[in-house]
Amino acid sequence: AAGHCLSLSAVTMALRRLPGAAAAAAMGGSARAQPAASSSAYRLLALGGRRSIATTAVSAMRRPLSSPAAETMAQAAGRAAAVQTRQLSMVPPGTSPAPSPTAITMEEAEAVLGTTKTFIELGLPGRKLDEIRDESTGENVQSKWQRMMEIRLRCELHVINAFGYEASEMGMMAYRQTMSALLQRTLPQDMARIQGVDQEIWAIMIRRTFNVETESIDLGKATQVVAMVTSRMQQDAFLEAVKEKLDAMPATSTPLEKNAELQNHLLEVWTEVLPTYGYEGETGYVKFQAALVEHSADPSIATLINSALMTVTTRTGLNQAG
Repeated sequence: AAGHCLSLSAVTMALRRLPGAAAAAAMGGSARAQPAASSSAYRLLALGGRRSIATTAVSAMRRPLSSPAAETMAQAAGRAAAVQTRQLSMVPPGTSPAPSPTAITMEEAEAVLGTTKTFIELGLPGRKLDEIRDESTGENVQSKWQRMMEIRLRCELHVINAFGYEASEMGMMAYRQTMSALLQRTLPQDMARIQGVDQEIWAIMIRRTFNVETESIDLGKATQVVAMVTSRMQQDAFLEAVKEKLDAMPATSTPLEKNAELQNHLLEVWTEVLPTYGYEGETGYVKFQAALVEHSADPSIATLINSALMTVTTRTGLNQAG
């Protein structure tokens, strides 16, 4: 959502495959995947990297990388998507992957999104989203959002497997690549249709997880909010305070635990800034993040987000784990 911009070429970077969830978990079952334990994977969520495969592919087509600095940021983002996908892989470790399709048709692309929408709207994945909404555990909004995204990713892994892609990190990368290639030669009206289904999926997910209806936001206002938030996140006082907190954690703390601590501090910045623009509390945070999906391919927002991600993770030392 908040403009986390993934490069399709970066997503292709091969990462070590980890044991994945069972096929039942891929449909939102009881086996819940743990959040990825690297700072790169954390980046996918900390500043709002909640974009779908279709949105990612559209963004990559619209916004080519033009500098080494931009490539570095996109590579970090790409690793994030790959690590999270790997965590949810349905393929046993050590298994030789089957060749994935090298192309996808518009009909197949629409079928993937349509099937994903049906599962989330009517199937077990949707009921798992309802469980997140109905739980009373005191869980913060960022954690709920991450669980919501894990459910969608499991669902997408299951769906793309039926179209010949391996239900793993590598299969998801192949799907992203073929989607990107398709959208580069797609007519505007067909691309709009793909994006429309994707936005419908988002609306269902947000409604079922948070009981919030999605709203549109003007690009100018969205950019203004993101600029304010990312500026706050890069202030020396904030970075030093966060680093002090992280350094004070026990030496046995895992990257996952440190990322969770950082997540809490970043969430505080969002919740301090958003009320100024009319987004109050958890509901306001969710509405803004959901609305920002529409503008996630905007170059200005992408630059603001990626710059902040690089600064925060570098200054706090968490980039060393990614």
